[in-house]
Amino acid sequence: MSGRMRLLEPGSLFGGPLFRTLLRDRLSITELQPGTLVGVFRIDREIARGGMGIVYSAERADGEYEQTVALKWLPDPAPNSTGAELFRHERQILANLKHPHIARLVDGGRAASGHLWFAMEYVDGLPVDQHVASRKLGVRARVALLVAVLDAVKFAHGRLLIHRDLKPSNVLIDNDGDPKLLDFGIAALLDDPEMPKAYSPGFASPEQLAGGEVGVSSDIWQLGRLCEIVLCAGDPPRDPGSLPSDLKAVIDKACADDPRDRYTTVAGMQVDLERFLAYRPVTARHGGVPHRLHLMVRRNPFAFAASAMVVVAFVAVVAAFAFKLAGQRDAAERAREVTETVNRFISRDLLSAADPWSGGNDSVLVSTVVEGAVEKVERRFANHPEVAGALDLELGRILNNLGRFDLAAATLERALPRLSRTRGPRHATTLEARFLRADVAQNAGDINLAELLFSRLRADAVPLGDRGLIERIDARLAWSLLQRGNFRGCRDAYSALRDSGGGQDEEIESEILSGLGLCEARLGLNDESLVHAEQALALRYRRLGKDHPLSLESELLLANVQLGMGRFDDAAATGMETYRKSRQRNGERHPTTLTIAHDLGISLVCAGKPEDGAEWLRRALEGRISVYGVKHLWVANTQALLAMALGQTGVEGEAERLLADAETTVQHDPVGDAFVHVSVLRSRGDLRLRQGRYEEAERDFRKSLAISNEIYDTRNPKLAQIRISLGLSLIHGPGRDEGFGLLRGAIEEVRRTPTCRSEQVQQAEAALARL
Repeated sequence: MSGRMRLLEPGSLFGGPLFRTLLRDRLSITELQPGTLVGVFRIDREIARGGMGIVYSAERADGEYEQTVALKWLPDPAPNSTGAELFRHERQILANLKHPHIARLVDGGRAASGHLWFAMEYVDGLPVDQHVASRKLGVRARVALLVAVLDAVKFAHGRLLIHRDLKPSNVLIDNDGDPKLLDFGIAALLDDPEMPKAYSPGFASPEQLAGGEVGVSSDIWQLGRLCEIVLCAGDPPRDPGSLPSDLKAVIDKACADDPRDRYTTVAGMQVDLERFLAYRPVTARHGGVPHRLHLMVRRNPFAFAASAMVVVAFVAVVAAFAFKLAGQRDAAERAREVTETVNRFISRDLLSAADPWSGGNDSVLVSTVVEGAVEKVERRFANHPEVAGALDLELGRILNNLGRFDLAAATLERALPRLSRTRGPRHATTLEARFLRADVAQNAGDINLAELLFSRLRADAVPLGDRGLIERIDARLAWSLLQRGNFRGCRDAYSALRDSGGGQDEEIESEILSGLGLCEARLGLNDESLVHAEQALALRYRRLGKDHPLSLESELLLANVQLGMGRFDDAAATGMETYRKSRQRNGERHPTTLTIAHDLGISLVCAGKPEDGAEWLRRALEGRISVYGVKHLWVANTQALLAMALGQTGVEGEAERLLADAETTVQHDPVGDAFVHVSVLRSRGDLRLRQGRYEEAERDFRKSLAISNEIYDTRNPKLAQIRISLGLSLIHGPGRDEGFGLLRGAIEEVRRTPTCRSEQVQQAEAALARL
């Protein structure tokens, strides 16, 4: 096949060289009237027109399902076998170009009149520059949209396609706020030696204007121009000179006159924009030390606040020592010694690793700094056990917040005997250290140890009458019931805590509301759960701000409720925004970020996007393995749900392997989690059902139904969904009558709430219709 045949420009719509050639063969184009059928689509109205054709809004008319498309009606070319072959190849290239931020090809062909047509995904939205201006979006929100556009272009480049017409009118923002890249109108495959010289005036790179070679670098130039227009759009427009220095550097590098001075790839430019969003210095600019230090503080505000708390604790320790030693003969000398020791630790051991003025590196994360400090406390404060205990307590608290559970546990284990010996076993600081140690065990998923430590602490706290501490412990014991899959028990425990007057403190109140809401969500009590989720979220927003880690946990709860209610798109949107904030605040491998990625993957699978869902679940799985290890129930849960997503996309081999690993973990876990057991059984049953292994599927669904009846409220839609699955496995064998009975009894209930297994619901409806 010739280079021209292999290296076709996909998606040429109005300005494409392919159709310019076709127009030269036949200059007329027939207009379509509303109601005209083109393929399976009925023309509704004209929405755009250009020199190369007309765009219509059209509706699917074959009755299969409702669908609106943008139908590109192109001129009627003269009979030409080469042109027809080019069109077929172009249509196939577009069909393979699947990306969430690229408008996809739905259909295409040649009408009886000879006209060529494409049916493309209909995007109802504004061009990106008009969108950001009308919404008055801030700079960071605009950059986030641009990052998504760059990801789409990077995806196309990875398939040897360039766009060559990147401009605001070719990037629409849909009703969900997501960008969609349109019209690969003058795109070409990278290694085409006869690449046509075509471009849109005003958006052409220098080499395009000069008629030179056009490739990736030209797209990068246009992306730089697009960034400048989007970032400056407004009424009145913003002066480009007023943009942040790092963004100006990115634009200047992308739009360099010499292609050799630009970014080598779109990925490089995308990374710089992501570094800007993460408050990291961009590679396009060599900022000075003050600028880099400023970014370091901006990107880790929570961790630096935590570090500041440590410093405050150190100062308090020094003051306490000075007061305690005031009556001793060498009080001044001892106080001065403690002060100097603490100050040396703060300046030399704790903070210097992240201080570029002290020879440190501003790319060092606070977690790395804290981990390094842990190793030095023992040596630096060997003669000051009370100081060492206080430092270990605060470092353990930070490490727990950072998700470094192993190191946090070891640090707190070292703090406890020192605090107990120097301050007493019933001192508030010692009790706080014990609470944190139990909290670390719970966060790490060691449920048995957490329950043991919390129960012992509660027994010691009751005689002291510390109501606040007792409420905190009771809230964590209720959470432990949730971790075990005892949803009824955790709902009752949280309700009792709330009804007994617990939650006088707003922090405890928001914790009770969040826990209660999640227990209710697991039970399928969606209305009650939504009320409590919204109350907890409002309380934490008001008290802590929208980006605080606890606020992000409440957003995660809201996404869980939306998922349970069948509002899958809402759950995915909430999860996506929460993931973005958690990744920026906590880091990509933080347990909270990974849980958000896990739940986001489920939402996308349920929303009918199993391939996208599988990508997020895979990301969550890799992260959870790195945090918890391979044989952990939460890892097994992600494996089971990833297997479900892969089964829906036909990747059965990997799904089988994941389910085998998850089953091994479930069988050998000494505690067990009914919720995870059900997840593994259902995913394996789904795969067996899809493979026609009905007896094996029946066994899995019966087991999952038996466990689910124990843990879920009778109103939970999951029970009806499992009965549908079980019924489908039975109707193919001797249990046919039982199977149809289950289908009849459950079908109306599952119709009321959308399900992640909509394919099985459709199969059940079809089976009942055939009776």
